[in-house]
Amino acid sequence: MYKIRGEWTVRELDLHPSLLSSRKALLKWISISLGLLSPNDTRTLVVDVLDSILYFNYLGEPPTFTHIYSRILQRSSGTVPSEEAIRKHLRTMIRKGIIFKEGKKYILNYPPSHPHDPIGYVDTYFSRLQGIREHIKRAASSLHSLYKI
Repeated sequence: MYKIRGEWTVRELDLHPSLLSSRKALLKWISISLGLLSPNDTRTLVVDVLDSILYFNYLGEPPTFTHIYSRILQRSSGTVPSEEAIRKHLRTMIRKGIIFKEGKKYILNYPPSHPHDPIGYVDTYFSRLQGIREHIKRAASSLHSLYKI
């Protein structure tokens, strides 16, 4: 009866001015806000995956898995992440609509109306939530009518 087509966690966080000058801090803030990372999580591989995707997409060359993995390896200090862990984060970002996969490339999911907007993937993410909002409103309206005596 219930088919779950997606699941979102969106967190309302304070955006302290000190965060605005640090790429790593902003990546973590966005990852937590979009529900890719839990607030107190010390495993931040998803931040590195997001960093790689943004880096290559902003250069105009959407990355393959090999590009993402190589960049993460170059920037890692210590534990080498597993390929499967990286692929898991990529699947999560695809499921949430932040990116999509075309062939072997991972591309930021820009809205069709603004294909060159460097932050358009955020609007794409939230446009899906708008559809959910409309379904909930329709259900609440029907529920309200069922309470009428």
